Amino acid sequence: MPNIRRPAVAGMFYPSNPNVLKQTIRQYIEQVEETSFNSTPSALLVPHAGYPYSGPVAAYAYKLIENKSFETVLLFGVNHRAAGFYGISVFNGDIYQTPLGDVNIDKDFIRLLKEENRSLDSNIQVHSQEHSVEVQVPFLQEVLKDSFKIVSVLISDYSPSTCRKLGEAAGKIMSDRNALLIISTDLSHYHSYNEGVQMDSQALEYIENYDIESLIEKTKQGKIELCGFGPVIAGMYCCKFLNVEHTAILHYANSGDITGDRSQVVGYASVGFFKE
Repeated sequence: MPNIRRPAVAGMFYPSNPNVLKQTIRQYIEQVEETSFNSTPSALLVPHAGYPYSGPVAAYAYKLIENKSFETVLLFGVNHRAAGFYGISVFNGDIYQTPLGDVNIDKDFIRLLKEENRSLDSNIQVHSQEHSVEVQVPFLQEVLKDSFKIVSVLISDYSPSTCRKLGEAAGKIMSDRNALLIISTDLSHYHSYNEGVQMDSQALEYIENYDIESLIEKTKQGKIELCGFGPVIAGMYCCKFLNVEHTAILHYANSGDITGDRSQVVGYASVGFFKE
């Protein structure tokens, strides 16, 4: 019997009905204006909240890969759910399932990743309830042209050296195949609207300028917040290894823009990473 990672947040973070889910994603994508980017991104940074909040922002990133083809999509997510887990875990099952169908796991990529980074954990239970990767997969299923495999990595160890080791190992493997990296993160949490916008603008400036050192330092100081600090740092080191150093801030919004409640907001952004 195949080991299947079944949907954990369908019906909560996004619609569980396949037709409604497909229609919802299509509506988000169609609301995004056509962009002038001529090159295909090597990586995308996207938010991971419930679709009514972050879906329209994520669509700005996924619009860039509509009708594109990738052999493998590597996803760096956050461990919100598995209490007590500290480290980096890769889902080593067979299938990742959403209401839109099954996606196969790239076992060869995982094998190579474990050879490069032997400290990786493969406890499947760490992934069973986590939403930061799950909410990305239906977008990928809707926009990509051909079938693809995924590699789901959840990060709890945020030490820069650990993130760098993971990112460079992933970059080494990606360099030999047609692969895309998805970096899953939200931004500041539960500040006033103006304070949240200020913090997020600073974080995005560091990302846009590829200033990894300032991202690390200002996060330590609490001056900026990245829910997915580990995925962002690991992802940027991966891009750096691949010589992908041109970034574009595609869209920013926060929960106050959606709900009208500006007292405590959560920030969301989409960012593209390009070789050209």
